[in-house]
Amino acid sequence: MRLLYGTTNPAKLSSMKQVLDKLSIDMIGLRDLNTRIPEVEETGNDPLENAVLKAHTYYDTFHLLSLIHISEPTRHAQI
Repeated sequence: MRLLYGTTNPAKLSSMKQVLDKLSIDMIGLRDLNTRIPEVEETGNDPLENAVLKAHTYYDTFHLLSLIHISEPTRHAQI
């Protein structure tokens, strides 16, 4: 299974790859796509809604399941 982690941060990608190391998941980051990455307007009412917008945009563009990680002091979510 191939999974797109919606980040251009190599440290975040490396950390998530370590978490998923024992699973049969080929995780790639946005930079691995070697193509133009669409800009996503963050029009949601909160970070979670913005993460959903990004996940849908990346899926529609690249046809890959997408993981977007958000974190706030009181909230963590993966889409």
